[in-house]
Amino acid sequence: MRRSPSIGRQSFEVNLYADEDVALDVVEYLRREHDVSYPRDEATTARSDAWHLRQATRQSRIFVTVNHTDYKFLHRVLTTNVMFGVMEKSHAGILSVTQRPDPTAWTDAINTFIRSTPDVAGRLYVWHAKDDEWLQDQWRRQCEEFPPRIC
Repeated sequence: MRRSPSIGRQSFEVNLYADEDVALDVVEYLRREHDVSYPRDEATTARSDAWHLRQATRQSRIFVTVNHTDYKFLHRVLTTNVMFGVMEKSHAGILSVTQRPDPTAWTDAINTFIRSTPDVAGRLYVWHAKDDEWLQDQWRRQCEEFPPRIC
């Protein structure tokens, strides 16, 4: 049984989309508990970052990447479009890191985070391995403090 990006009560399995820059061993670890779509399996590796995020969004999959900078930009563009009413909804969530992590530690961090955070839709979270903590990008919070026509 597949779940939406929100966690179901009976299972912690979620639908993930691992960016092509995510190491295969991380994908294999994640597949032990989740349904993971991976561009290398589907021969879609030469596509743009925006294309991959769109695919994840269309499939209601939380996006997992080590390409923090590019996806932070895309997240902020989508968030702004939602705030201006250009789009109805943003992405299903983005989980990222600022540097290439230890595969086991990052997989454990993702699984723990998913269990403790019931809804990541429209949000970008970055895992900081050194401190073993997830921080949410503050762009969304800044936009929520202003009327949609201003942000």
